[in-house]
Amino acid sequence: MKSRIYFLVLVLAALTLSCSKEQEEENTYPTSGLVSYFNFDDNLSDQMGYIPAGTNNGGATFTAGQAGKAITFNGSNQYIDFGERTFKSGNNISTSVWVKRTGNAGLYFIFSNDFAMFTHADGYAGMAISIPGTTNAHGSLTKDVWTHLAGTYDGTNIKAYINGVLAETKPWPGNIADLDETFKIGMFFNEFWSGSVDELFIYNKVLSPAEVEQLYNYHK
Repeated sequence: MKSRIYFLVLVLAALTLSCSKEQEEENTYPTSGLVSYFNFDDNLSDQMGYIPAGTNNGGATFTAGQAGKAITFNGSNQYIDFGERTFKSGNNISTSVWVKRTGNAGLYFIFSNDFAMFTHADGYAGMAISIPGTTNAHGSLTKDVWTHLAGTYDGTNIKAYINGVLAETKPWPGNIADLDETFKIGMFFNEFWSGSVDELFIYNKVLSPAEVEQLYNYHK
């Protein structure tokens, strides 16, 4: 009887540790390869310190986000400019963001030297890479609803994830072109995006499906 009691205690302890580990993973985000992280909680600062705080052009506002606050754009004259920055390592890059599109226009809402994230009026969103010649992978996105969007590129395939699930893989081998562009949120070539952006992570590696799911669970 005593051995059975000990066995039961050990099993319960193992289950407790397992549940604690799962809960801990849900409450954290991957840090390996993380270059920049913006939580937009009343600030435009990179929590990793890689780049200076962005310049708020047109008065984009902080509103209720998926977690804490988000940065919100009116679609007419507001955008954030962080200057010219490179995030990739070789041809490896990944990004994760919560987004809520409120306008009808389709547009790149994040644009940089390395990658772009977009929403489209037809109800999809994804990641674009210039190789040169631009291609993208995308999935469905509902207007006025917070959606988790992630994208990865490894020099061969570009992948888009919606709410932690792989939506599309598109072969596109090549080297990421340097577009000589500043890193902006809310504007693409004098066109302005309407919606909110929250919890932006940028990595210089290829996130695994498990890591994408972890980022989704972090603030779902």
